[in-house]
Formats: sequence, structure tokens, C-alpha cells
Amino acid sequence: MPSTARCAVTSPLESKREEAVGWVEDVTTRGHDWLDRHQTISAWVQLVREVIVAQGQTRISLVASGAAFWLVIALFPTVIAAVNIFGLIFSPEDIVNAINEINAPGTGSITSLISAQAQDVAGSTVSSLTFGLVISLLLALWAVSNGAYNLARAIRIAFGIPNLKYVKGRVRAFVGGIAAVIGLGLLAIGFAGLGRLNDYLTGISQFLVSALVVWPLTFVLLTGGIVVAYRFATSKAGRHLPAVPGAVFSTVTLALLAWGVSLAFAGLGSASPVYGIAAGAVSTLITAYLAMFLVLLGALINAHWPGLRELVPVWGRLRWSKQESEGGISQEVDPSGDQSS
Repeated sequence: MPSTARCAVTSPLESKREEAVGWVEDVTTRGHDWLDRHQTISAWVQLVREVIVAQGQTRISLVASGAAFWLVIALFPTVIAAVNIFGLIFSPEDIVNAINEINAPGTGSITSLISAQAQDVAGSTVSSLTFGLVISLLLALWAVSNGAYNLARAIRIAFGIPNLKYVKGRVRAFVGGIAAVIGLGLLAIGFAGLGRLNDYLTGISQFLVSALVVWPLTFVLLTGGIVVAYRFATSKAGRHLPAVPGAVFSTVTLALLAWGVSLAFAGLGSASPVYGIAAGAVSTLITAYLAMFLVLLGALINAHWPGLRELVPVWGRLRWSKQESEGGISQEVDPSGDQSS
């Protein structure tokens, strides 16, 4: 008698469960059928799935946290080295003005911390090459190379490429650190020149210069810098993989991240009400982690991009047409998969 009562109670629940399972299966089947009819969208969905699975398998979030930590450690030595190197060419006042052009409002923000530290160094920089300056530069560049080394390791993990041997990796990282320092100094000087030009403009002309020159130039430079980082980190092992698609994705998402951070500082004024005295360090680490995670997601997109090219019918037809024009193949490929000679 108790078992009969139990069946009477569970039967409606079982029927509801079966209805829900049937509904889910029906929706899934319709979704697969729709994707089969739209192969281009299906290829993009497949790419998203592969990237999601890969970021879990490679633990990209954990890798990004380690790389972000070392980049934050290397951030201030990079600025110090750039100020000392360019202090041999330009006056301290020019260096301070260039730094002020990249300064952002908001106590505790990354750029305000960098600007304050760089101005302290610029105020005490020397205009001649001395033994003490060489030693301090070497120490700063070694600290910068730590960040470059861990960045390269993180990118290679995202691409699925084995890491280099330690000595070779450290040498490449030291060279990459020097290039980063010089690049940072040139960027600061270049944007300082644009800032001076912007001071002479007003109204619509100022907006047009920003919209048509500054913003596109920033996008191109940031995308190019990420492409260079991908290529430099993967070296010969990654030549067969693309770099631009992931770099464009990283640049767009980094711009959205910067916009979100600026809104946060505009609303809060600073992170001090939340983190107190550690606000600057915490906000820097969080921002660096998010930026590094986005850059590594771009690397994952590059790693799985060749599969997208194989799935999209348009690219397939273009590839076959190119082979036909070279005389290698004399057959056409139908998008549905049928072949006719």
C-alpha cells in the first residue's frame, strides 16, 4: 500500500520531468538544424565553444593572474628605465610633460601612480651616462625582463606551444624588455606631441583630431603591439597561426575595460572607500589581471582560428578557387558537401 501511494505521488513529477527533457531535446534539435542551414554562424559558434573549453583546460584565468602579477612588478621598473634612457636625450621638463599627457584623473588609478613615480624619477635623472646609471638601468631592465618572460610563457600556454628552454627564454625576454622600454618612451613622446597640438585646437576641430587621428592611431598601435607580443612570444613555433584576429578582439575588449574603469573612477572618485590604504595596489592588480585575461583570450582565439577558416564555406570556396587558378585542382566544392567534377 505504501509503494502504491508513492507511485501515485511521483508519477506527475516524472511526467513533468519527461516533458521538460523532451522540450529541451526539441529546442536543441531545432538549434542544430538551424545551425546546419547557416554554416557561417555555426562556425563562429563552434569557435566560441572551443575557446570556452580551451580556457578551462589551460586554466587561462590562473595563468593570467600569475602573468599579471609579474607585469605589475615590472611596470614601475619599465617606467624608470624609460625615463633614465630618454633623460639622456631630452630635458627633465620634456619628460615630465610627456608623462603628464598620459596621466589620468582619479586617485589610486594606474596611470596616476605611474605618473607620480615617473615624475619623481624625472626630477632626479642625470643627463650623462655614468657607471651608477648603467647599473641602475641593468637592474631595471632585468626586472622588466621578468615581466616579459612570464608574459611570453603565458602566451605560449594559450597558443598550446611548449615553453622555451630557460636560458633562451630569459635572453629573449631581456631583449623584449629593452624593446618595451624604448617603445614606451617613444609612445609617451608621440602622445605628448599630439597633446600639444590638441592644446591649440578648440571645439569641433579638437573633436575631429581626436576622432580621426588620436583614437584610430591608438587602436592601430595597441593592436600592433599585441600582434608583436604574440609573434615574439611564439617565435618560430607559432608562424603557422594567425595573430591579428585575437589582437583585434583584445584591443576592442581592452578599450571596453578602460571605459568601464574610467566610469568606475568617475562614480567612486577612487577605490579608497572600498580598499582603504591598499586601493592603488589592489586596483592596479585587478586591472592588470583583467587586461592579461583578455590578451590571453585573444591568443586562444588565434590558436583555434584555423578551424574557423576550415568551417566557413566562403573561405573554403576561395581556397579551392585559388588552387584551381594555379592548375592544381579542377573540381568545385558545393557548400552542402557534394562534389561534382
